[in-house]
Amino acid sequence: MKEYIEERAIAIANYIIDHNATVRQTARRFGISKSTVHKDAGVIIGISQRECKKALILTDSGDCLG
Repeated sequence: MKEYIEERAIAIANYIIDHNATVRQTARRFGISKSTVHKDAGVIIGISQRECKKALILTDSGDCLG
C-alpha cells in the first residue's frame, strides 16, 4: 500500500477521535469524499491488525481483539 494513503488514514482517524467528527465533517475538512473516509477507515483497521499481530509476535500474548 502506498505510504501517503496510510498517512492520510492515520490523520483522518486522529481527526475523528480528536474532534468527535462525523464522516461528513471529516470529508469536508480533508477535501475528500465520504466514500474515501470509509475506505480509509478500512485502512486503519488493517494497520491496527498488522500492528497488533506484530505485538503478539513480540510478546507471545493473547488475542488482538480480546
